[in-house]
Amino acid sequence: MDDTLMRNAPQESAPLSAAHAPAAKVSPVLTRLLWCAVAAVVGVGLAAMAWLSPRVLYADPWRFTQKLLEMPWPSNVLVSDNGHREILPNLVRYAELCWLHGNQWLQIGTGMVLALATVWLLGRILKADALAPSVRAAATLVGVLSIFWLGSQRALTHGNESVHAYLITVALMAGVALLLRGDRRGAVLAAVCGVAATFSFGSGVAVFVGLAAVLAVRRAPVSHWLPLIAGLFVAVGLHLGMGRTGMPSQMGLMPLAQLDVLLRWLASPFIYLAWPALDPAAAQQLPFAPVRSAVHAVASAYQSLFGPVMTSRWPHLLIGAVGVVGLLGMTWRSGQRGRSAGAGESVALAMAWFGLAVGGLVALSRWSYFADFPAQLAAPRYVPWSWLFWSGLLLWTLVRVGPRRPRVVAWAALLLAVAALPSTAWMAYLGASMQRVASMTATAAAAGVVDPDQTHGESVPAEVQAALPSLRAHGSAMFAWPETLHLQGERTASTAVAVPIRDVSLVAVRNTLGGTAWRIDFAAQSRAPRLVLHCAGRPVGLAMPLAGRWVGWATGDLDAGCLQALQLR
Repeated sequence: MDDTLMRNAPQESAPLSAAHAPAAKVSPVLTRLLWCAVAAVVGVGLAAMAWLSPRVLYADPWRFTQKLLEMPWPSNVLVSDNGHREILPNLVRYAELCWLHGNQWLQIGTGMVLALATVWLLGRILKADALAPSVRAAATLVGVLSIFWLGSQRALTHGNESVHAYLITVALMAGVALLLRGDRRGAVLAAVCGVAATFSFGSGVAVFVGLAAVLAVRRAPVSHWLPLIAGLFVAVGLHLGMGRTGMPSQMGLMPLAQLDVLLRWLASPFIYLAWPALDPAAAQQLPFAPVRSAVHAVASAYQSLFGPVMTSRWPHLLIGAVGVVGLLGMTWRSGQRGRSAGAGESVALAMAWFGLAVGGLVALSRWSYFADFPAQLAAPRYVPWSWLFWSGLLLWTLVRVGPRRPRVVAWAALLLAVAALPSTAWMAYLGASMQRVASMTATAAAAGVVDPDQTHGESVPAEVQAALPSLRAHGSAMFAWPETLHLQGERTASTAVAVPIRDVSLVAVRNTLGGTAWRIDFAAQSRAPRLVLHCAGRPVGLAMPLAGRWVGWATGDLDAGCLQALQLR
């Protein structure tokens, strides 16, 4: 995207930085430190995407993949699931199944590219403002935190989530950049971005709200509004007109209850920023005893005052209300400036209004679900959207205050990055645990075991079981592993090498697939990702490394004395 996309923004934005002389000079060292923080946040985020994302199916993808394999083309990519018509992500998933046997790497890589594209577009928009170097660096740091903070772990470290989430954020940023051109053609292309976002995930339709905020603040002419309105009608019409959406047939309007849900939903990022200090169970997971005791005392006091953090109403309602009031005030202030409103404050408002609109959609469509499952209101899968809301408010503040107090905003942005460090650690731990649970479910399923008593995280055992015949028939996902092919008696190019095992423990488990099933724990020295288990010369199961030992699953009659392990090379 070249500079002509925002050719009007620099001239219009100049008064923002020219109206006030900087109150104090900012040391070049501090500016460089901000840029180092930007690089560190991006690097940590990309590393988390590469290393913490499950390489197997997890949660909803068991259901998605079954549909992609069983339904005919193109119905399999057009189909709606749970109210979301994820056409663009489904194209990536289907390509991955066809080309890479569903090994998750195409989705992981695509998500990484889209996340980078989002922050690149945001950086280009910020560049249109004549901001001081330190202010621009501080604004960019907030921008990269809006995408790469690990509080958004559910989107960052799950390939299927990252594709649809960052398709939407790319559409939002591209749409804002196009609107900042200030011409009708840009408005038309921005509307196309809104349509693309709608067919990336259900929350993508909220991109139209973010783009509308830019038009409203900059007092765009009617000719710029018409393409956006037309695009919204086209997106919604196509979504509904393609057939069954999977949405609730009746969505009641309960204003007070839904406002309660919205405000508490908006406050959820603060839970993950300070999780152990708010939740005694999370505090117990901290590694150092003195820190663990002190934090646990704080968390216990918080819980005794407000109740369990995942379900309490206060202070979440107050936090959400402050955010909404702040957004209204910021929008009014920028609206007073009209077309002289800067590119940075415009994109900040687009982010915040988009996040608020997603919350409104969630409150409208899911409020009865939250009544039955109140802890799900603050589930990590929603945090990327509510975090964009707060990131937009922070970005607006930095861009508006920065010209007058560059040193203050520079330190504020740096302190925000430092404050996010602890949450980066515990959210990475959560991501690693999800990856481990996903691998255990997939390894057991590949061995012919679906144990309903096993921890499956967000994967539904019934959906795992339903997907297995199609996955096996197409040789996809874990059925493309050489170890699984060996287990099934198929020829592979790999050479089997015996691995000595010791301290073997067998536990009988339930198996919804039928037959006798076992969970096997043992010690072994091997760097292989998986081992094939044999008993009396016949393959019976698979094992994976876990916490310095190995855990496996097997079927049929066996005992600890007959077990052997083979590594494929």
